[in-house]
Amino acid sequence: MLSCAVLIILSVSWTMVNSSGSGKRSGAYHLVRLSAKNNIIVAKVLLIMRKKSFWIFAFSALLLAGTDPTWAQNQSEGKKLYLTYCSSCHGDNGKGDGPAAQSLPVKPANHTAGAVMNQLTDKFLMEIISKGGSAVGKSPMMPAWGGQFKENQLRDIVAYVRSIADPPYKPAGK
Repeated sequence: MLSCAVLIILSVSWTMVNSSGSGKRSGAYHLVRLSAKNNIIVAKVLLIMRKKSFWIFAFSALLLAGTDPTWAQNQSEGKKLYLTYCSSCHGDNGKGDGPAAQSLPVKPANHTAGAVMNQLTDKFLMEIISKGGSAVGKSPMMPAWGGQFKENQLRDIVAYVRSIADPPYKPAGK
């Protein structure tokens, strides 16, 4: 993704330099060709550069290149992970009433309690899932799942937990 963003940025700089109509190729053009020998995308970028619609493409591509795919949240994947790893304690519906909850000295968190859950940051939720309850001053019975999940999976779980809160979670500034 980063190489794609670099190529697009270099392509934009080439177009800006050549918009004067001088007909000379800038160093950025050569960098694009050299750095992208193995990328099919470069051929497409070079073809698009010849069209007037390039600026629309370049602007869109730069916006998309700035997004980090690891931050994407998939609630349905989060639900699958939640049902596999979390529901034994927190319950299938997230109310803290899973089959293992009865044997625990402290009742697991009710993830549907929006009044409580909506005050917690995503960072805090990811930390408690990955490092366990004792790492954040909560019950040591909450295990650390950090070795089981990749960061995007943690975000998926947090997205799912956010989706079951009542009242619904509303991120700050929205």
